[in-house]
Amino acid sequence: MSTYKGIKGFSIQTLSSNSLNVGQVWYNSTDKAFIYYSGTTTPASWATGGDLNAGRYGIAGTGTVTAGLAFGGNPPNDGSNASEEYNGTSWTSTPTLATATRYAVGCGTQTAALCVGGGPPAPANPGLKTQEYDGSSWTTGGDTATTAYYRAGCGTQTAGLVFGGTGKTNATEEYDGSSWTAGGTLTTSRSGCAAAGIQTAALGSGGDTPPVTNATEEYDGSSWTNGGSLTTSRNNAGGGGTQTAGVTFGGSPDIVATELYDGSSWTNSTNMPSSKDRFASGGTQASAFAAGGQPPTSTVEFVGPSPATKTITTS
Repeated sequence: MSTYKGIKGFSIQTLSSNSLNVGQVWYNSTDKAFIYYSGTTTPASWATGGDLNAGRYGIAGTGTVTAGLAFGGNPPNDGSNASEEYNGTSWTSTPTLATATRYAVGCGTQTAALCVGGGPPAPANPGLKTQEYDGSSWTTGGDTATTAYYRAGCGTQTAGLVFGGTGKTNATEEYDGSSWTAGGTLTTSRSGCAAAGIQTAALGSGGDTPPVTNATEEYDGSSWTNGGSLTTSRNNAGGGGTQTAGVTFGGSPDIVATELYDGSSWTNSTNMPSSKDRFASGGTQASAFAAGGQPPTSTVEFVGPSPATKTITTS
């Protein structure tokens, strides 16, 4: 059988890019360097972040570890109007929500966020309400067609997506920055599932059907299809990332497991320091946060595994 050495006269391949597998050595003709791909050099980890100023559960959130946002929740039992921003170290109180709420869902960024729905008995039926944040104040947006809480949501302020919710609904709605329209229905009706992605490429996982499920679904902007099942069934978990690089963590009943999605299947990652549910979350597969919930003031931060290449020598 022919070998690379027999054809080329030497054993190490010459490539113009870094495209070989873990444990292999090659010469990169573009960088003029010998490369050894050592694989994952930094394992995933969880660390303690700054405490919320107003501890609460049933809280919603969005954004990133260094530009996060958390709002609403309990206490008080009729819903909170508290809103806080995170800079990766500490939380700062911001102008309050226009309508107090709890068990709402968040999407968007720290300076362009949505707070959608929420639970009774807060005033003015918050289950229909949409509130928009511009980085300095909350204002009222268009009402949803479906009254629900424990929804899941993702996307942006001008291209938002919410789905599922109380009543174990399969309803999906899409936001264009001013009004909501019906989208394709979930394959499995549920409440309290975790979400990731954007309006046209979303991921929904877990939730309560009942019972608590490990089912995952993927949305393409018009319809939902089944994806790979979670390793651990969970409800009221956190999530982030994209449809092909998602992360979910925590949830009830007393879940500490963290899982990563590659577009087809979930794999277990490093466990949370302790169980957490009904909390605010945001971020990516590489960097995410969980704030509030139970316990109600704490924030923990996730750093995903980091693959790396190692240069042996240069020429």
